Amino acid sequence: MKQLFLNNDFESFKVKMQKMQEERQAEQKKFQDSVTREVTNIDNGIVMTMTSSNPEIVAKLQAPREERGPKHDDVQNVTENIENGVRITITSTDADTVTRLQTKKEGKGFGMHGRGQIGGGHRGGMMDNNDNE
Repeated sequence: MKQLFLNNDFESFKVKMQKMQEERQAEQKKFQDSVTREVTNIDNGIVMTMTSSNPEIVAKLQAPREERGPKHDDVQNVTENIENGVRITITSTDADTVTRLQTKKEGKGFGMHGRGQIGGGHRGGMMDNNDNE
């Protein structure tokens, strides 16, 4: 692909990039459609359970992830592998943070980026109040 770009074959480069984007989107849709998400409020946060009957998807859910994004000192995450997925417990000692975590479950608050995960594709990150969703 780099060679296409360097050889000024921009049309082929563009077609190849579009194809790669379509493949990536199809893979993301397959993943999203294969995962069942359940979020339950607990006294100091939430428990998010993500499961699948597809062994490939279960392996992806359980794969270790590098922590990215903003860190919040008042938020603790515990990820536990379960038979068919993962259970992520997100807690805080700050009442406002707990409220925002719990209201995000209902489509309000912060942290979810349309992928059904806190922090947009990684476990445990959260958006700041003034970030746009």
